[in-house]
Parts: sequence; structure tokens; C-alpha cells
Amino acid sequence: MVMKNDIEECVVIAELLAKTKNNKNEHLCKYKQFIKDNYSKIRKKYPFLSNKETYLVLAEEWNGQQVI
Repeated sequence: MVMKNDIEECVVIAELLAKTKNNKNEHLCKYKQFIKDNYSKIRKKYPFLSNKETYLVLAEEWNGQQVI
């Protein structure tokens, strides 16, 4: 038998999951956001690179722009 509290708990969990899925991209760290913003630019600039090589170029650009 399902209790009222169980149903309310399931509703709360479902709402939290929906909220998390909708805000998924808001929680990217700076590096992941950099990759997301620049991946297609690098692929257009160097279409002959493999995915691994593309990520290497992105990593080099990321390290080059960091101010210590």
C-alpha cells in the first residue's frame, strides 16, 4: 500500500531531478565551458585533425591563456 508521504517524497525527487536536468549546463567548470565554446572553432580551423588531436589543440590553447 502506498502512503501519502511516499507519493509526496516521489514528487519532490522528480521535481529535483527535472530541475537538475534543466540546469545541467549551468554547472560547467571553466575548462569544460571553454571546450564547449571552442571545439567547433578548432574543428573548422583544422578539419583534418582527429578528435584526440583537436582536444590536444584545445588543451594547448587553454594552457596558453591561463594567467598565473
